[in-house]
This record gives sequence, structure tokens and C-alpha cells, in this order.
Amino acid sequence: TLALWDLNTGTRRSVFRGHTNDVTSVAFSPCNRQIVSGSRDRSVKVWNTIADLKATLDASTSRNANDHHTDWVSCVRFSPATDPIVVSGGHDGKVKVWSLSQADFGLLHSIDAHDGYV
Repeated sequence: TLALWDLNTGTRRSVFRGHTNDVTSVAFSPCNRQIVSGSRDRSVKVWNTIADLKATLDASTSRNANDHHTDWVSCVRFSPATDPIVVSGGHDGKVKVWSLSQADFGLLHSIDAHDGYV
């Protein structure tokens, strides 16, 4: 579970439910309209700021076995590029580059160049 807090008032604005294990990383998009989260449940999730889940990037949504992380997702970031891109790294040693501009939030690249976790 994630929560978005208003730092001026100290009140919770939104609760993001959907991960089935600990959340390990969270990042805001450059425009502050989207949030990406990674988890020990091996998934990457994309949300809007009112806690609507927009996409889940994991084994249940992948077209083939290489399209998702096979271990914890340890870090997630939005690219500052104009095209909406998310990069995720995991304990499986892989870095995944996801396009959010496609209708199906497709995998652009999978980089398997690490012996340890990312």
C-alpha cells in the first residue's frame, strides 16, 4: 500500500492499493501527474495521483516470459524525456525500459547485463 500525503496539512490525500508485497520504490513523473511503484511482488504499477491504477507490468500482463521481472523490483524511475518512459531495475539483474505512450504499455528493452541485483 502507498499513501500520498499533503505536507501542508498533514492529511492523507490518496491510498494506492494493488501490490501484494512490500513496495520498494516510488517515483513521480516529471509532470507530477503519474506515479510509478515497484514491489517485492515482482510488479511495476503506474498510477495517477488520485490512486487510479493505470497499468500493471508483471507476469500476468506480459506477452512472453522475458517481458517482466522474475524477482523483486528494487527501483523505478520516470525518464525526463518527452515520451513517457519508465525504467525499472530488479533483483533478477535486469533493467526494463517501458513505454507508456503505447496503448498496452509495452516493453521497449530488457537489459540483462548485471550479475547481481539492480
